[in-house]
Amino acid sequence: MKKSGIIRLAIFIIAIVSLSACCGLKKLTKFQSDIKYTITPNPLEMHADSVDVAIKVDFPAKCFCKKAKVEATPVLRYEGGEKELKKETRQGEGVQENNKVIKYADGGSINYTDKFAFDEA
Repeated sequence: MKKSGIIRLAIFIIAIVSLSACCGLKKLTKFQSDIKYTITPNPLEMHADSVDVAIKVDFPAKCFCKKAKVEATPVLRYEGGEKELKKETRQGEGVQENNKVIKYADGGSINYTDKFAFDEA
């Protein structure tokens, strides 16, 4: 699988996180270089008839707003199409829902794993 597809996937995740925050893009733009992401394996590999992917996104302290809710859907883009993976939801500590929480003072992470069928394209 091409490395550019993995890079696009990571950029898409960061874009979703940035656009979904209710505290505004200026604040997240300030922390953009501090938000770290790791995709494993890199590049993605096929084993048998499927591909496993693990994505970790780390948010530094005071980056994730208390009232923010993020719904991230990673999309793997490749020549001839794209594959939408399962959605992950995180929330700030001020949101009254039952999603995993990322604390404002401490920061936190999204640990995402998925497995999908290999497509020759």
